Amino acid sequence: MKNIIENVETIKGKIEFSRNGEGSPILYLHGSLSNCNDDIGHKPLIEAGYSIITPSRPGYGNTPITSGKTAEQAADLLKELLDYLKIDSANVIAVSGGGLTELYFASKYSNKVKKLILESAVSKPLFEDKERYKNAKSFYGKGHKYIWFLLNFMGKTSKRSLVKKTYELFSTCDTKRIMQEIKKEEIDAVIKFYQKKPENVGALNDLEQTITEEVFQNIKAPTLIVHSKEDKAVPFSHAENSKSKIKNSELFVAETWGHFIWIGKGSDEVNKKVIGFIG
Repeated sequence: MKNIIENVETIKGKIEFSRNGEGSPILYLHGSLSNCNDDIGHKPLIEAGYSIITPSRPGYGNTPITSGKTAEQAADLLKELLDYLKIDSANVIAVSGGGLTELYFASKYSNKVKKLILESAVSKPLFEDKERYKNAKSFYGKGHKYIWFLLNFMGKTSKRSLVKKTYELFSTCDTKRIMQEIKKEEIDAVIKFYQKKPENVGALNDLEQTITEEVFQNIKAPTLIVHSKEDKAVPFSHAENSKSKIKNSELFVAETWGHFIWIGKGSDEVNKKVIGFIG
């Protein structure tokens, strides 16, 4: 798989995006600490005959934060991107921190959305959880690039240690058991998460985003919510919140090792469910 990366200037601002695969388009909104190069969860979709369009959300990659500081402004930017690409409508998938932007997009531009999929996705303001918010602000703060450099280095010198630490932060599962079951290619998939430049501008901005009840009420697209009860990064309460507020929605509980529902145990079932839902 090879990403074709482009930059375009719209009336709402500059946006960077990648295109991968052939077929019906999926607009794929990455999570925190990622950008348009992120391809987690893409392979099964491309093999199923879909093309993936992944924009770098504002503050990530080469999309400046000025292109859309709020989730609603970021949604406006996505609309301009689809217009530029001459795409009338698409299936939309949001991962983790991309959740609020997707919800605004589906609410405001319902004619642009065929089906909506929330994967381990945020659906409430992150600052509401004061302890998590405080820890995240510290992690994404001034020393973030140095922390990220050390994590990247650790990924090259002590892969299993970094993967173990990652699951301690992202999963409520027994980490010892995960490390006994995890395969080499799954370890490599986790390590790949750290093999990119630090993206703290967008991540800090994600922490401040808000959403209103009206946004949920205006979502018309059939919606699939995929989330693990073992998710420690984005608690399952976010999935329950989405299910309770989006009218035409279905909640699929992923039997996975937590936040990374695309890796390891239960990921095949997640892929089948998502592809079957898009149909």
